[in-house]
Amino acid sequence: ETMCSTKNMSSVMPECDAGGLTWVPLLKEEDIRYSANTGVCSVNFFKGDVKAAVSGIKSRLAEILVENPWVAGTLTECSENKVLNQNLKRNKKNFDPATCALVYESPWKDVDAAVNSIFLLAGADPTIGRSSPYKDLATACQKPEFVVENKAKLLKSKLPVTKIVVLPVTDEEFAIIYNMSHMVGDGHTYFKILGMM
Repeated sequence: ETMCSTKNMSSVMPECDAGGLTWVPLLKEEDIRYSANTGVCSVNFFKGDVKAAVSGIKSRLAEILVENPWVAGTLTECSENKVLNQNLKRNKKNFDPATCALVYESPWKDVDAAVNSIFLLAGADPTIGRSSPYKDLATACQKPEFVVENKAKLLKSKLPVTKIVVLPVTDEEFAIIYNMSHMVGDGHTYFKILGMM
């Protein structure tokens, strides 16, 4: 018996494998249109103690991952799951076996490890502050430690499709850099998850 749950799925065809992983194939549109893009990113500033914020954000992320385990998922080639690949061949209208799938545990066996896979407490960065020019903030979002890469790099690295970075700005202020692959979430989804934090 697997621990795989499809309670949060709607129109996609998730598959469960024997290891308790859920495979959700991306639609052709998602796979083609957004495959070259890095993640959607925002920088948000908050007043308060960064240590208290880190504790609260990590606790909240654990709650989010219980209901939305895909947020810490990774991309994998559909061909790596033979059952899924056969099902996709039968339904070529919306899915293609050559596409990739979002893969995640549902529920996460170790939710803290899942949180740590998407969370980073970074050191202060002098280019990131409330009065920083937009260009500097946009550049910061593309730093390797902050960015969610494009499809090819995500497939190769097996890194999650979401990243949350907290960094101190001053003693009483911190920033959250939130980055999500556009292949797995649109603007509505992106801001719903941000609002949950």
